[in-house]
Amino acid sequence: MPTSVYYRKLVLISSLLALLIVGLSFLLYNHGPRVRIVDFDSDPSLQSLTQNSTMTIRFDRPLREGDYTAQIRFIPSVSFTSQTTAQNITVTLLENLKHDTEYTIEVGPDIFDQTDRPMRGIYQKTIQTAQPSYAYLERNYGIDYSDESFLSQDADDYIKIARLGDDPEIVFSNPEITMFAANCDFVVIATKGEERDSLYTINLQTKEVREEQLLLGGRLNYLTLSPRGKIALFTVTPDYNSVSPEYYERFSARVEAINLESGEARSLTNSEGDYIRAYSIQMDNDGQVALIQDQMQTFYAVSPFNDYDPVLIGSHTSSFGFNENGSRILFRDQSNFSLYDVSSGDVSPFELDT
Repeated sequence: MPTSVYYRKLVLISSLLALLIVGLSFLLYNHGPRVRIVDFDSDPSLQSLTQNSTMTIRFDRPLREGDYTAQIRFIPSVSFTSQTTAQNITVTLLENLKHDTEYTIEVGPDIFDQTDRPMRGIYQKTIQTAQPSYAYLERNYGIDYSDESFLSQDADDYIKIARLGDDPEIVFSNPEITMFAANCDFVVIATKGEERDSLYTINLQTKEVREEQLLLGGRLNYLTLSPRGKIALFTVTPDYNSVSPEYYERFSARVEAINLESGEARSLTNSEGDYIRAYSIQMDNDGQVALIQDQMQTFYAVSPFNDYDPVLIGSHTSSFGFNENGSRILFRDQSNFSLYDVSSGDVSPFELDT
């Protein structure tokens, strides 16, 4: 009967597919774990891989617990640490990768799955790191002294982005740019208005320009963005001639934060709801903590995410900011220098090499 022939063919095909799947599964798992993909927290061909950047090696099955740091190699050599969780190995860089350099990453072969089967061979991946790029402000005063009606604001200022050896690209223009901050993902720009300044964000991947909606109008200062952060910090002070002295006193030098991905704005406050004020702002490389100085030259550590109270550090004349991994802060007091240990709170003298 045609129906019985059809079912016999269906059973035969299903059986062959089942055998094929079992055979492939046997071959796959008999050879031990295999690397499925290597992910970076940022694309190395577009952005710099700096200290504390991470790379995740994802396998096709859970791994046997162990330290596999010795089974991972960078050529040229790079210092790093690693941590094994389930079927992933996360690598954290302890140094910056060189710009415009080809790196070969080798993994294995002595990495084992939970049945003690090793990798069949060494996995290799080659990456090409990005060329260095830079952003700069070009002021174009273009003053025409023969034209009495000419204003210096008539000629635009430019923010330009360039890679070494390439022509610069204009990504923003405005008659009066007061300051800007940039990393590999964003450029944040403050422009001057009559009574209040404006803030713009440029996404360097899409070139989209967005004017930020600030919570308080006024003059912007101390615009800061960390190399790997997505939060910009700045202060806002109302225009003195446009508000009452009481209003000015209450809101001057208020620290504001902008999430550069979403555009969300927030005022930094303490747990009692008082606004945090600052007369200098510095951030660590990862954008996780900021160092601010108040009017009395006292320094505090604050969260850009506003999730803890300011932490008192001490009074100093000025600061050179955080070291590369954010574990220490260098301060200056007249001709003396000191290092503050973030984890312990200890302060030790720092001698300059002469």
